[in-house]
Amino acid sequence: MQTLQAATQATPAKAGTGRDQPVLVVLQLAGGNDGLNTVVPVGNDDYHRARPALGIAKKDALRLDDGFALHPALSGFKSLFDEGRLAILHGVGYPNPNLSHFRSMEIWHTATDSDKSALHGWIGRYFDNQCKGEDPAVGISLSAQTPQAFLCGSAKGVCFVDPGRFRVLDPSMQDDDDHAMMAAEADGGNAGGSVGMISGAAAITGDPLDFLERTALDAQVSSDEIQAIMKGTYDGSAYPGTRLAGDFRNVARISAGGMPTRIYYVSLGGFDTHANQAGAHERLLRDVGDAVKAFLDDLKRQGNHDRVTLMAFSEF
Repeated sequence: MQTLQAATQATPAKAGTGRDQPVLVVLQLAGGNDGLNTVVPVGNDDYHRARPALGIAKKDALRLDDGFALHPALSGFKSLFDEGRLAILHGVGYPNPNLSHFRSMEIWHTATDSDKSALHGWIGRYFDNQCKGEDPAVGISLSAQTPQAFLCGSAKGVCFVDPGRFRVLDPSMQDDDDHAMMAAEADGGNAGGSVGMISGAAAITGDPLDFLERTALDAQVSSDEIQAIMKGTYDGSAYPGTRLAGDFRNVARISAGGMPTRIYYVSLGGFDTHANQAGAHERLLRDVGDAVKAFLDDLKRQGNHDRVTLMAFSEF
């Protein structure tokens, strides 16, 4: 890990233009997805003996090869795999994994050794080392709070729930909708976005007021660009009517609009399925598979699929 980080620091990144730069989309499956019932080891007798009731039967699984198959709800993933557009990495982890949801997610978000702690995330370190002078929206998280993976020493990365309403809020505004948005944020919700959504504790040099004005201006420019994109980007693609699919639709629209964003972060919770797992896990996986399939098909229609990589992970 230290070797990779040192190599990253020593290698300057090429500035992208929004339309030609590579883009990474991170999908977090929060709660600890059951990997054995996602990519099913159908060729392993130990799996079937250990899960006589919960296990996925060979006849129902979507076969990938003689040893492995997908959960039957992941038909979207199966079609992507058959087309050569999806890869599965086995055994990704670290020795003696921590079984605490919070600590395990912290380890994944910071990409540090499991016996160490860190504040800044692995994406945040990328922002600090490779994105100096970039637009604050170099990273966008479609969430109500900044993921730890985004935390950095510089003010990079914004997060919001609804990109169509994302903008910097002025306390002097008299519009009722604006006050409602501000109240929602104060209550912990996030109807729009604000300067407070920029992650990181940036070092302030010079006059503090000048710094705040520059930060607000940068964030306002980002919000204006996103507002224009959401109004002007045609969205004729077919997506499922789920929140996750809606997040992916927004990522596709923003990316197609030419934003200089290099990393998008989306998440889906509910994977802590200790009780009644069979039905709940099936619904969650169908949500993920169908949303990802619609997103990647949309990118292909746009002609953007070759520059976008999507990575999905869970804490266990």
